[in-house]
Amino acid sequence: MKRCLVVLLSWMYVCSLPVTAFAAEYLYITEDTQARRFSDTETPVSGEVGAGARVEVVYRLDSWIRVRLPGMAGFGWVPADKTTTEAPENAGEGSEPPPPGAGTLTPEQRKQLEDALKNLGR
Repeated sequence: MKRCLVVLLSWMYVCSLPVTAFAAEYLYITEDTQARRFSDTETPVSGEVGAGARVEVVYRLDSWIRVRLPGMAGFGWVPADKTTTEAPENAGEGSEPPPPGAGTLTPEQRKQLEDALKNLGR
């Protein structure tokens, strides 16, 4: 009985904690552009972002915006003047869907992966 009371009180405490809500800001790319690793045109390219692509804003500087790259597990800096808050008519056409079979392993690749994982477990 005492244990149930402790669990109940603990649950009530956890449920009473405030929940932090996060809001994301999104922008649209106005023309095909290269996302850079840093906020400078002389730095390496992180990826390509097509016109109309919707990107999530991560950080802002005066003339550069750090964004989450659509369809990729990465980030990049794009010039602020190549973004807009209004969705263009071609929104979402900036990236093509993956080809059939993308992300699947061939039997040979699967065998290599399984062997590598077995070797890690030793």
